[in-house]
Amino acid sequence: AVGNGDGGSSLVNAGNIIITGGSVIGTGVNKVATGIVASELSAGSAGTISVTQNANVSASNFGLQTVNNGTGAVTVNFGTAAGSSLTLSSGNIGINTQSNNAGATGAVNINVGNSGIGAGSTTITATNRGISATAVGITDTTVALGDNVKIDPADYGVFIKTGGDATFTSGNAMSITVNDTVDKDNIGVGIYAESTRAADVAVGNPSVEVTVGTNAAFSINSNNGQAIRAVNSGNGTGGVSVITGAGLNMDVKGDHASGIVAIADTNGDLAANGAGNINVKTGSGLITVDGTVDVSGVAGTLGASNGILGASAGGNVLIDTNQSVADTVISVK
Repeated sequence: AVGNGDGGSSLVNAGNIIITGGSVIGTGVNKVATGIVASELSAGSAGTISVTQNANVSASNFGLQTVNNGTGAVTVNFGTAAGSSLTLSSGNIGINTQSNNAGATGAVNINVGNSGIGAGSTTITATNRGISATAVGITDTTVALGDNVKIDPADYGVFIKTGGDATFTSGNAMSITVNDTVDKDNIGVGIYAESTRAADVAVGNPSVEVTVGTNAAFSINSNNGQAIRAVNSGNGTGGVSVITGAGLNMDVKGDHASGIVAIADTNGDLAANGAGNINVKTGSGLITVDGTVDVSGVAGTLGASNGILGASAGGNVLIDTNQSVADTVISVK
């Protein structure tokens, strides 16, 4: 790996951190604790953090991690080189970014996989979360997956929680598998995106946006499980948008489980209390939810099982499954 710091001697308004890795880090037999970690410890720093890994990672804790106590932007890239096929294995969280400064405005961007003709496949396996991005400031946070990205954890495939906009996008043939039989903690969500922003920055720009590409597959096995949970918890007018492409295959099993949840909810109990607009649009495909399966032996708590739940306590709610080519087929029991 190559690491560069272009300043920082004063620890105030410090320079940027750039780490580029091109060699394999750890193996299945000889795991490292953390593959790469980049930390900005000074709250007064506006320096940026950039981590790029272009080879496989096998770690017992974090695969790639950034910790930012400053206010600058953070970028993490894994498997983004054209045509590359990489694997990241983690005993905790595959890719983990933490932005801890309440005054931070620098964006967080996590890019995984590559796209287009000749795109490779990128795989992240993890014990807890595949990708996790948390920020306490007004930090716009985006997780962007390329084509053929596979994520397989026990709790969350992708977890985003921020005071700014929370955005997720994926390319073609994404696959997320979450199986709670490992720890049986009734946590099993494919994509979780939450913004605490009280109001959208502009009309037509919801604070939470989840856009899933074509031919996506979700397999969720957990009480309280959900394939997608998109939440504005700002208790204001912040909106939520969930869009899935054609060829969707969403299979969710577990007591009180649901397929897609898009909601203005401050309490996490699926009882809407915010007034933001909610928009859900699905392409052709299948959403199957079986709420009769008990995965952990501890009953779920998130209400009745739903194929799609859109809820707001004052905003408009639009759910559209009727497409010109083929509708979304929803089966719930």
